[in-house]
Amino acid sequence: MDPPALLSELIERPYPALVRHGGRTIVAADPEEVVVGPAAWEALASTPQRPGPWPMAGGWMGLLAYELAGTVERLPAPAPDPGGPPLAVLARYPTVASIDPDGRCTVASTRGQAGAAELARLAERARLPVPEPTSSARVTTSLPGRDY
Repeated sequence: MDPPALLSELIERPYPALVRHGGRTIVAADPEEVVVGPAAWEALASTPQRPGPWPMAGGWMGLLAYELAGTVERLPAPAPDPGGPPLAVLARYPTVASIDPDGRCTVASTRGQAGAAELARLAERARLPVPEPTSSARVTTSLPGRDY
């Protein structure tokens, strides 16, 4: 399974995501909840830990900007960046595809089999062979160590 190929199947859906977690690649879309800004802290604190082998199903994924630290500690105000990302964007995905380093894909959902069926169908459609790593190319640097 090629994670970017699965992501491309979901790219037109709300909040498509591809993240690395615990040596696996998680792909999801269509969150059931989205939180933007400093409210991210409350959302993370109020969500119970998900037991079981696939805790990412129903879990939060997202972006926490460096400047979010200013909401929990006293820091100088950052320079304004009107075109930059928000302080935080979190989305809670009920159904996720979890892809291991060997390309095996497991779909898990807090909504049961019915919730997992569509993502499993898309994952099957996006199934591509995982390229084997190549080590035939010799890597060299143009910058001597002392100059580095």
